[in-house]
Amino acid sequence: MNKRCTQCGINRISVYWTFKNSAFCSYRCYAINSAGILLLLSSVFAFIFVASMVGMSFAPSVDPALYIPFAVALSLGPVPGYITSVLGYIYRKQDKKNPPAKLEYSEGESIPEEDNPICSICNKTLDLEEKHSEIEPCGHLFHREHLAKWISENEKCPTCDKPIEKVKFV
Repeated sequence: MNKRCTQCGINRISVYWTFKNSAFCSYRCYAINSAGILLLLSSVFAFIFVASMVGMSFAPSVDPALYIPFAVALSLGPVPGYITSVLGYIYRKQDKKNPPAKLEYSEGESIPEEDNPICSICNKTLDLEEKHSEIEPCGHLFHREHLAKWISENEKCPTCDKPIEKVKFV
């Protein structure tokens, strides 16, 4: 699939969260992106429920037992929208508190010859001629493609488990 996540830009798209005009990698991105519209639609749906229940209560020919299934269906309808919109606002607030790691590109820096760093993601030695990545503040080195994949799923260094502040591509 060629699409990117509409919310975070990741290439890894879930088929469960792909729609005609938008695609998301997870429920989290879907909830963040859709929180406002889901809250609005759920509120409209709840208003229709209240209005229909009031209308049915004034109709003398309607048996009250008939609107029990109607009431259950209409009252539970907005609940998933409310839950998703609240989670979307919570996720958005968490993302503002913990911004993603800043990426910094710097070409030309080299690794000292006497060090033979090992990429702890794949457990292979880094070739000094290869392009690699360095995590700040801890300074651990990794293959670029391995670290890019790691960062898309984790926010801590794979070697020392410290939070990632910056990633340098060398």
